Amino acid sequence: MNRNVNENPKEYDVIMGCDTVIVLDGEIIGKPRDNDDAKRTLKRSGIASSLSSRTHEVFTGVALIDANSCELFHERTSVKFGTIPDDVIEQYVRSGEPLGRAGSYGIQAAGAMFVESIDGCFYNVVGLPAHQVAKRLWLRATKPH
Repeated sequence: MNRNVNENPKEYDVIMGCDTVIVLDGEIIGKPRDNDDAKRTLKRSGIASSLSSRTHEVFTGVALIDANSCELFHERTSVKFGTIPDDVIEQYVRSGEPLGRAGSYGIQAAGAMFVESIDGCFYNVVGLPAHQVAKRLWLRATKPH
């Protein structure tokens, strides 16, 4: 990719990088290492009855880079979980869905059943704050060169 950018700068006007984490009680929680880590994360983040009705924050950091600049920004969304029994956590983790997802759940898939409410951008929780990215790309595209 780097070689292509250098050889064909017009073909790669903007490169985007992003990552998503959740924050609960000041602790940053990323993607689980394995199924056991996913279970611990889900129970810690409010799905188990002992921690039910908890709210956590989802942050996605985004970098938009071109030949002349690097724009950094983030989006924040609050997510509140309802009460979900431990046996549901077990079944959900066995499905494999939590792996590779910040906070060990996918709001756009079966993990939606855990969500009581959100305050903010749904797509941020999915992993890309689409409106904010599009708005910034539109501004770049219409900016005089």
